[in-house]
Amino acid sequence: MKDPLTRLTEKTTALGNYNRKYLHIISSNIDKLTSSLEQQGMSDRVHLWSYAMEVPGEMDTVLEVASSTGEKLDYLGCYYALQFLHMNLRMVDIIKLELATSPHRSRSIKKFMLEAGRTFRYLTKTYMERLLDIFLEDRKTPEYVLMGVGTRSDQDDIDLGIVNHGSGGAKHLNRAIGQLSSRMFKTATRLHFHLSEHVGGKSLTATIEEYEEILDGNRYDFVIVTEMLGAATILGSHSLYEEFRRRVTDRFFFDGKSGLNLFHEGYLRGMLGEIQSLLTRPRPEETINPKEDGLRAIKGLLSALKLVYGVRKVNAWDIIDGLKEKNPERLQQYDDLERALSFFELFRHLYQILVAQDEDIDLHEPSTGTMVAKIAEMIGFQKKGVVSAKDFMLVIYYESLEKCMRAIKVLTDDLKAHLREVSVYKPIFSGEIHRKPGFEGNLAVDFIRASTFAEGITYWDDFLEELESEDDTFYNEFMESFHTMPDSLRDEIIHAYVSGTRHNAALVMRFLYILGNRAKSERAKSVFDTISRAFIIELDHAPGASAALIQMAHAYPDILNSFLALLEWDSLVMLKDLAGRKPALPELAAKHNQIRALLDIHYHSSNFFKRHFHPILNKHPIFIRNLHSDEKLKEVTDCFFSDLMSLSSLDERLERLGDYYDMEFVRVSLLAMAGAGSEITDAEFVEFCDRYTLSLFETCHEDTHLSLGHAMHFRDRFALYAAGGLAREQGFDDDYDMIVILDSNNPDEIEYCNKIVAKMNSHILRRGILPHYRFAGHFDSYVVSLDRLAGHLGREESDVFVDLSQILSSRMLVGSGKLEDALQRKIIQPFIFDHWQKYIGEMIREMEARHSMEDEGFRNNIKECRGGLRDIEMLLLIFKAKHKVRDPLTRKFLRRLTEIEPDHHAEFEQIEQHLNFLKKLRDLYRLKVAANDDIDRETLALVAEGFGYREDPEGADR
Repeated sequence: MKDPLTRLTEKTTALGNYNRKYLHIISSNIDKLTSSLEQQGMSDRVHLWSYAMEVPGEMDTVLEVASSTGEKLDYLGCYYALQFLHMNLRMVDIIKLELATSPHRSRSIKKFMLEAGRTFRYLTKTYMERLLDIFLEDRKTPEYVLMGVGTRSDQDDIDLGIVNHGSGGAKHLNRAIGQLSSRMFKTATRLHFHLSEHVGGKSLTATIEEYEEILDGNRYDFVIVTEMLGAATILGSHSLYEEFRRRVTDRFFFDGKSGLNLFHEGYLRGMLGEIQSLLTRPRPEETINPKEDGLRAIKGLLSALKLVYGVRKVNAWDIIDGLKEKNPERLQQYDDLERALSFFELFRHLYQILVAQDEDIDLHEPSTGTMVAKIAEMIGFQKKGVVSAKDFMLVIYYESLEKCMRAIKVLTDDLKAHLREVSVYKPIFSGEIHRKPGFEGNLAVDFIRASTFAEGITYWDDFLEELESEDDTFYNEFMESFHTMPDSLRDEIIHAYVSGTRHNAALVMRFLYILGNRAKSERAKSVFDTISRAFIIELDHAPGASAALIQMAHAYPDILNSFLALLEWDSLVMLKDLAGRKPALPELAAKHNQIRALLDIHYHSSNFFKRHFHPILNKHPIFIRNLHSDEKLKEVTDCFFSDLMSLSSLDERLERLGDYYDMEFVRVSLLAMAGAGSEITDAEFVEFCDRYTLSLFETCHEDTHLSLGHAMHFRDRFALYAAGGLAREQGFDDDYDMIVILDSNNPDEIEYCNKIVAKMNSHILRRGILPHYRFAGHFDSYVVSLDRLAGHLGREESDVFVDLSQILSSRMLVGSGKLEDALQRKIIQPFIFDHWQKYIGEMIREMEARHSMEDEGFRNNIKECRGGLRDIEMLLLIFKAKHKVRDPLTRKFLRRLTEIEPDHHAEFEQIEQHLNFLKKLRDLYRLKVAANDDIDRETLALVAEGFGYREDPEGADR
């Protein structure tokens, strides 16, 4: 038969490894304890191998049989370890027997968690009480109260605050508390004294007077206050605890009568900033963390709300019950918070009991995934088909989180509205700046001096809203006030405005964005530049600068992008250098690379690129989070295009179609700047551009039909051709050359098609692209009939040669084969192919004439120089005319020529390589420097990086 210790050891294997500590304590002392109990006839008074209902009396019995202080500590520790394991095993049994089958899961979870907290606090209180009695040895101590300031059920640590009355014997009390901490660390749960350490200095206890002193001196932050507000008596003087609440924590509750709410306002600002930071923090995709994902925000919000509504409770569920009673119009939000609180607390509690006392739960780690699955089954989730119990539970996890976030949004909006009403800044915001004492001087100075509620305040949205208001009065006075203060004071005040960087860099960045975005004068711009520079210096000196940058990008990607665009060059360089440092934590590397990619774009890109980049990032910040991954960006743009074509509103469809163009332009540009070959980027560019043009035509056609109230059937006689670079399937031109042809002389049909093209034209212009219609100037019409075109080309004038080249190089984007056949029969064959030798002769003369002008300005023009892109285009047109080929002037045509003229196979291959090099050089120059074809050699270093060239340490290029 197995002995009791063996049976307990076997049962404990279901619990986390940290429980082995308790098994070791038991095995080291159980024999002596059992023997002592038996010798004194007290073994029947103590439950060693089962859960005890009367722990205090049994602990006293264990102490009674010990013969020395050492034995008392050993026996007491052994008994505590036994009851700790019995308690956790009992909790697991309750879950298996009751919770998994309960029809009211949320209510049952709440009841279970309250019981888990009660039993753990009951056991630890009883243990600590007796340890203190041993360590104090009947020495005189001041009246004291030991308060729990954390979650009652947390077994990984116990957060304490200890208040003493300040009379004699405090040193004995502090020594005993130190011994208690040491013993608890060895035999039970470690103690944390954040509250007392902050208030009491080197002492583990503090007087109420010391609390009052730090509050009156504004030497506190919202974290400390949260612990104060959550304080509940564990052991000691209840009357002292009540005095602590009356003199210390009550000052943070809203006082609607006196109107003196500075402590209340300071705490709300700190907590709102904390909640904002928690909700916008980047979350690892592969892990869940109930505490960081939801619990901290929920409990912080409850702590703030209870101050507004006067709910003097400390337990989270009790606070929710009080808020439901006092604020019934938000019952739905409180219900959602309660369900999320219960679910997250249960999941976290079970994970810490059964797996490990860690907060981050890596779902991809096999053993962890197995344990999470076990927890899911324990609380009632079952496998259905191919969907596991773990997956069902994770769905509930994320659904609870989503509902919780919606509830938090509603309730924090209520808090913000309340704060605006009670704020000390209300007279400023309401326009009474010059009528209220204390705000008649310098606005920037007065505001910062009035902001010293407490440390760590990071919520100033109401202040930012005033700066952003349509009425520029507040903004203008604020900016002008920096110019009216002395230089020495200005530096001090500027530092004060950016000092919050160490707490919440994203908030300071938002503030600066508003200053810069609204700056219309040089004086305002200089203030923005100065404060921005101070911000970047402060960020450079702040711990965790990389994490702060990542938080900024995750929380406000669009604002970060706009802020970077506003920075002066020196500040941008400083920030880029800062972002170039490797993050301290390896897990931040991927997100840090996104920041570097964004800064590289601002540092190394042209206005040609940015006119597409800025609008799309401001509308769709998801791009910032995926700048480093073409695959993810492609997935985003494809999904975006699929969705937009199903929109019923034509205006919305046209708007989003333009966004699609910008998205894809940015994606392919990033691909080019990352070093991809022009043959790859051209193919990608032309694919999305053709898709955009066809969709734009279809939508504008539908819009014209609806606006006119009738349709015309012309599609088999209509075609829209690309000319220029788009016809050659080359990307990154800054214009859009098109030819629109209709095989009809009916003026009504021509006018109808003109309306469609005119609508297209306006939307193309919105992309910052200049549409060119080759024959619009000749015929005062976007659309030209084949008959009129033939009459125009039959003239013996020099410009006809250029028109013929445009037609020969064109590529159909919209239209039918019937129209293409007609164009070839009526235009291309009679005017070009039948006179190909004449056409080629004119082409050669044109090339020679241009070469003779090279010294006059074409030498550095990548398009017009000798052997440049224009020469390649004209050479291909010559071969098209010679061999009567209609193919577009693409790389595919070059490869076809190697088959048509095999004797020149090597030359055509060389031309293709030359084309790829020149095209890549032109693309990179346009994206990184400027959208023109004249190459400035001083800027070629930027372009060279795209070819893989770098400058070596000696300064020589390689």
